[in-house]
Amino acid sequence: ASWVVDWVFPLLLAAAALCAFLRFLTETLLVFQRLGVLAICTREMLARNLLTWLVLMMVVLFGFGLAFSAVTPLYPADPDERQACSLADFDKALSQDRDSPALCPQRYATGPGFIPVWALFGDFDIEALGSARLPVVPAIMLVVCMVMTQVLLLNLLIAMMTDTYAVVMRFALIEWKYEHMLLVDYYRRSASPTPPPFNVFLRPLHYLLLIMNEGFVCAMLGEDDGADAIDDEGVLAVDTGTEHRDESRAFNSYMHTRAAKRKQEVRAGVDDVHSVVKALELKQMEDREAQDHAMQKLRRDIEWLKQQVADVPRANQREGYGGRVGRRRAAIHTKARSEGNKAYDGKRALVPDWRVPWEVSWPAYEPNEWTHPVVLGDPDQGKPPPEWADVPDAADVDFSKRKSLEQPIVCTPIGRPLNPRGRTGISGRGLLGKWGPNHAADPIVLRRKPPAEGQHSDNLPDPDAKSPSLGGVFQMVAILRSDVGKWAIPGGMVDEGELVTETLRREFSEEAGSHEDPLVKEALEDQLDEIFKDGGRKIYEGYVDDPRNTDNAWLETTACLFFVDAAAATKLQLQGGSDALHAQWLDVDDELLDPRNDSLYADHRHFIRLAFDQEKNFLLGAR
Repeated sequence: ASWVVDWVFPLLLAAAALCAFLRFLTETLLVFQRLGVLAICTREMLARNLLTWLVLMMVVLFGFGLAFSAVTPLYPADPDERQACSLADFDKALSQDRDSPALCPQRYATGPGFIPVWALFGDFDIEALGSARLPVVPAIMLVVCMVMTQVLLLNLLIAMMTDTYAVVMRFALIEWKYEHMLLVDYYRRSASPTPPPFNVFLRPLHYLLLIMNEGFVCAMLGEDDGADAIDDEGVLAVDTGTEHRDESRAFNSYMHTRAAKRKQEVRAGVDDVHSVVKALELKQMEDREAQDHAMQKLRRDIEWLKQQVADVPRANQREGYGGRVGRRRAAIHTKARSEGNKAYDGKRALVPDWRVPWEVSWPAYEPNEWTHPVVLGDPDQGKPPPEWADVPDAADVDFSKRKSLEQPIVCTPIGRPLNPRGRTGISGRGLLGKWGPNHAADPIVLRRKPPAEGQHSDNLPDPDAKSPSLGGVFQMVAILRSDVGKWAIPGGMVDEGELVTETLRREFSEEAGSHEDPLVKEALEDQLDEIFKDGGRKIYEGYVDDPRNTDNAWLETTACLFFVDAAAATKLQLQGGSDALHAQWLDVDDELLDPRNDSLYADHRHFIRLAFDQEKNFLLGAR
């Protein structure tokens, strides 16, 4: 039939020429290292990426083709062109004579379903798209199709090929060496060195020479013992077979050894991977068990701590703390989170105001552990802690015999007491000797300010006023602390078994009445006996916002008011001692009581204000 000559033979010839060219090109590239590596990369990209990408592209084009068929059924605009692309016309074109004019001169596949295909090459009819009922819809669909095919899918193909190139290039050189050896072996064993079609004439001569050299049997069995070759002049060179036989055995031995070695390496690699996976699984199981154990312990500790915190209000009601403690707990300590003491510089972790209460959950809270060496002693040199300090381990302390003025002591699961006002940024004891509350006593000794020359001594504010100001009317005994350089009440720590009244007198004598002259000292002691004989008026007892406080040790004090008349005050000779640089009568004026003034130590300004608020009538009537 004429259509076989016109269509089938040309197609077969084209396919054969293309395959021959590709084979020749591939084998030629494998001869050279650089080109061979690129050929291997190209082959892998075609096999791994291009086929997958083509399937995805065909799906997208098919979907848009169906959509265009529904939206623009009359595409293309020319009716003759639509009729010329039918299958019937295609059969007629195949059956007509080659010399007759073409029945279907237009290209085939021009219907609306092929708009996305031809649009890839920029070939589409704008006017035909605009002739639809809704011309905007085909235009928008065409834009979306172009973006998906020419932007998204093409960039996807580039990305896929780039990834494949990076992976293959790591082993491309080894692969090229292997295929190069196979190619050489193929041409040495089977292929004729003479290119077609000249090998048709030389092949019979090749077999004739094999028979003459008794290598026919080996050739039939696939043993290339009598392999021949053509030299550069085209002359057939025949070998006796001994040298080629040795090379073939060596090559086969090498290939067998190489395959066995690769198989062994793969097995060893698989075994290593299995061992690593088993080790990781075992470690993961151990870590999971450890985490589960830690989480269970943490849950028990949290439940125990919640129970302890829940028991605090009930204990407060039983022991008579009541609302007073509630007001104190609402106050957030600030100086206890500062570095007002030089020994604490750089040792506190930052604690925001809203995270100070223990009731606020803060799992990441990590305070700095620090206790001053003067509190710990020197165990390495056999020096025990001082008598006024507790043992290093808080679990060895019996807190049932130790009472807090603030609230019942709450301890952590490891036996450490918790600061009733919340977090401070430091764990341990710092400069404080005892775990939990460290009790102190602060005597507030006041006198009427001596009148200046020409001033009347009865110049006092009206006691009936709503908030009479006592500033500038009284003076207090104050010491200048040596550690922080601030004015303070001459108080101190309560010794073990000592009464607070005894501590008030002793600390005042040590810090404000340190005289070397025994006569002056004796006279001062007699005056102090007279001043402190009634124990004073209790102004405050409870927590002190002190810069030495930590999460596990804090100061609590009892502040008492003592008033000295003018005659006794004149005889009271003040002299700084102990940790005081200086002692004097300090004016209690509005400037000293101003909260913005930081010249008073810790909560001492608060104690003085309480004294003025609670004992206002007493002070106004005092002379």
